[in-house]
Amino acid sequence: VVHAGVDRFYDRAGRAGTDSVLVVDVPLLEGDRFTEAARAHGVAPVFIAPPNADDARLATSAAQSEGYVYVTSRAGVTGADTRLKTEGAALLARLHRLGSAPPLLGFGISTPDHVRSALAMGAAGAISGSAVVEHIRAFEGRTDEMLAAASRFTRAMKFWMFLSVTRWSQLLDQVLLLLRRVVEVRMASAALAISFST
Repeated sequence: VVHAGVDRFYDRAGRAGTDSVLVVDVPLLEGDRFTEAARAHGVAPVFIAPPNADDARLATSAAQSEGYVYVTSRAGVTGADTRLKTEGAALLARLHRLGSAPPLLGFGISTPDHVRSALAMGAAGAISGSAVVEHIRAFEGRTDEMLAAASRFTRAMKFWMFLSVTRWSQLLDQVLLLLRRVVEVRMASAALAISFST
């Protein structure tokens, strides 16, 4: 980004239809020029909220991020993990209190269970990068198989995103409402049939 020129990078990103950009290695203290350039070209700037962020850093991440805030589920480097750390729930709650852009949980998201856990912790969504790369790497040189495997993986993750805990309750409410209406229609039909027969 810096090598290409910050303004030039965001200009090209905006013209290409990019909606948001997370520049991972930009410290918050140096983020202003990236944020200003991004906004000038219609690109939402995104910053990271790490689990060890103090209140001032978290407030700055929340204020400068648009589109979403990338919440890391653990300290360290990214990569698929077998278990999701639940410490992220407190961080997500703090971001909600700060009125941040939707917080998306990342780092170690590699299974539908991780997606369900992230949503249950209060995340607005989940980011899975390394697990997608693993699917691509497994079929390197076999493009059709690679695309099929990556597609299956992302569809499964999106499915569980759609059927999150909160959406399950909304779906259940809709089903119950539909059943109630079916019962009401049948009862009204039965009453109408009785009145015609008498």
